[in-house]
Amino acid sequence: STLRLVDGQYIQEDLANAGLKGLADAKAMFEDDPNVVLKGAATAGLSSRKFEAALTRAIEGILRARSGAAVPESEVKRYRKTYGPRVGDSEATALYKLEALQQDLQGILTGTENVVPDYQLPANPSQVTFP
Repeated sequence: STLRLVDGQYIQEDLANAGLKGLADAKAMFEDDPNVVLKGAATAGLSSRKFEAALTRAIEGILRARSGAAVPESEVKRYRKTYGPRVGDSEATALYKLEALQQDLQGILTGTENVVPDYQLPANPSQVTFP
């Protein structure tokens, strides 16, 4: 879809949808072959490069939807560690990470993403309470 510059909400939705598409591709590859993560570390084969590209699209989608701008590579790498399966992860852990990414992308679309509200810190930080 095309990014619409009229309203930030539409742009955010387009980015989240692009992220969901990348995630769907990555999940399908992972479900076909859970070892695609290992192959990426060992051989950098074609299937692993496709998986990494799809996962990167998903991660960039959520980052750009959240920030509204391009993000530095260091932030993409940090999110990759959070959301992306890594060598040593069990299949269950890998799927959990992909599901978490999907939930967060869908949360952007529905407006239910877990967002930490801006709190006014009291003079004594030990008095901070969260709802």
